[in-house]
Amino acid sequence: MAYIMEFRVSGRAKINRHVGPVGVVAVCLMNPAGEARKTYDKHLDPHSNEATSQRVALSAIILALQKAQELHRELKIRTRLAVSIATDSQAALDTATRLASLYSLNDWKTDIGQDVLHKDLMQVLLDNDAKVKALGTVRYRYIPVQHSTIAREASRQAMENLEIEIAKLDPKVLAQWEDIYRAEYGSYFKDHTQSPTV
Repeated sequence: MAYIMEFRVSGRAKINRHVGPVGVVAVCLMNPAGEARKTYDKHLDPHSNEATSQRVALSAIILALQKAQELHRELKIRTRLAVSIATDSQAALDTATRLASLYSLNDWKTDIGQDVLHKDLMQVLLDNDAKVKALGTVRYRYIPVQHSTIAREASRQAMENLEIEIAKLDPKVLAQWEDIYRAEYGSYFKDHTQSPTV
């Protein structure tokens, strides 16, 4: 009998007044009663231009896949997994279930020959998807925003905690962070507020 792992995931991106675009992801491992048994979160590197709605949504799915592998290693018995990952991002769902594989087969080009956005994350997603499937099955599904309150609250709390930590940074560190961003991207507000499509 397969060991069931049900995850609900959420990502959140915003522009922090100190360091520019920041992003966090949260993954909730659910119990049969529909409550969060464990919650995991992480923040994305602000220097990697990762804080867009698309990237945090994909990163949340990747974190769930990684946690499934970690939890499998911790099991005292060797058993097959049945992993379910629910996201409230239709774009991320389409990428995980269809687009990433198609783009991989098309040498990471769109139908009109342009480079695919977020190739790096899609490659990581496909790699982790394959690793989890080697342990069992993975099912991705869409969950409407109004039913994704547990994961969304977890990502909101993760963002709040990140901003508290940023506010504690030395002003000299913040100034240096600002200089790095401006040198790399020209402006905090350039290329970071993309539409929710991949």
